[in-house]
Amino acid sequence: MEFLNKVPNRLITARELSAITGIAAGTLGNWRSTGRGPAFMKIGGGVFYDPSDVREFFLSVPKIRATWEGR
Repeated sequence: MEFLNKVPNRLITARELSAITGIAAGTLGNWRSTGRGPAFMKIGGGVFYDPSDVREFFLSVPKIRATWEGR
């Protein structure tokens, strides 16, 4: 998760998080509305993420290995 090194040490917007992670802004919005994804806060109508919450969320997501055998 190299992108975690690109997360600045300040609050970031949903648009910035989308650009850093490559996760569509719409997906982040869906996650917010369903209680998934990193913790966020609303300030003055804007959505912001604390970098420590972003790192914690992505580091806690279990890694899934695909097992596919071509035959």
